[in-house]
Amino acid sequence: MKESEAKSDAVRRSAVRGCLIGGAVGDALGAPVEFLNRDAILESYGADGVTGYVEFGNETGAITDDTQMTLFTAEGLLRAVVRFKGKGIWDPVAVVNSAYLRWLKTQGGEVYSDHCGLDTGWLIREKQLFRQRAPGMTCIQALENNARDFRSRNNSKGCGTVMRMAPVGLLLEPEEAYEYGCRFSAITHGHPTGITAGGAFAMLIAYLFSGKKLEDALALVEHHLQTQDGSAETLAALRAARTASAPAELGEGWVAEEALAISVHCALNHQRKFEKGVLEAVNITGDSDSTGAIAGNILGVINGEEAIPEPWRRNLREYEIVSRMADNLFQRFEEDSTSGDVSREWWEKYPGF
Repeated sequence: MKESEAKSDAVRRSAVRGCLIGGAVGDALGAPVEFLNRDAILESYGADGVTGYVEFGNETGAITDDTQMTLFTAEGLLRAVVRFKGKGIWDPVAVVNSAYLRWLKTQGGEVYSDHCGLDTGWLIREKQLFRQRAPGMTCIQALENNARDFRSRNNSKGCGTVMRMAPVGLLLEPEEAYEYGCRFSAITHGHPTGITAGGAFAMLIAYLFSGKKLEDALALVEHHLQTQDGSAETLAALRAARTASAPAELGEGWVAEEALAISVHCALNHQRKFEKGVLEAVNITGDSDSTGAIAGNILGVINGEEAIPEPWRRNLREYEIVSRMADNLFQRFEEDSTSGDVSREWWEKYPGF
């Protein structure tokens, strides 16, 4: 391998790790203040608000359902790749749906009885992921009533679509990332804005991972949205993110297009300063863990893992789990050295169903 190619691989691996770890860090920073308004945050933590991990449920540096569902999205995608590699079948929606049902099991939800494979793979065996951190009830209820066509029948546009979609953009090309970001979003949320915002975020990450600058990536995403049904609110929110003077002008982030816009706004303000961008996204009145996670994904893929403050990485409770998933997502699959098929070890980690 040429030195330039090796460097390129190193940069791309750092971007994948930065995206997933950065999202988890933003999630953990924002979780303790999710239900506080900005004035209460400043009163509790000082003039700068939250500047590092603070206690959340008698511990610090702990992730929420935002990162849990991101991990299971990544797991589902990797299983879909293994299925395609081993059997020639490409059906990521069904496989990611099954991954979300495994997440549902970790949260004590009721999974419909004819589903198989809930206990397979390595991720479901990570007991830390069974902690319940105020999981989104829209996702819980939609998965408990899981339809055979993998489409929710509710009318929700909650931010639970956007906060879990970063892995889609790390694995797929931009237009395909948009398509599957929308389809994965529709598993739990039925409102067109919730669906298109999830697709737009996946597409944005894909463009950033390909090396596009943030402004250029946004322009390409906005251009694509102009051609998509049901995307008017998402498109308007992204345009507003460019011109707003403060996150508060964009809403509170409880719904998908607001969470996306707030996170993009903070990333635009601090493109080369991971710490400042994520903290701005966290110290808001609103859904602080989700906006922190999404901003962390964006700034992490732009700047790489090295841009994330080392104490935040070291003290992230689920660092090893997130790191392992990031490295596997970068690797995508592992071949048997003799047959060229997917290795037995990799199949056991990511069985293709």
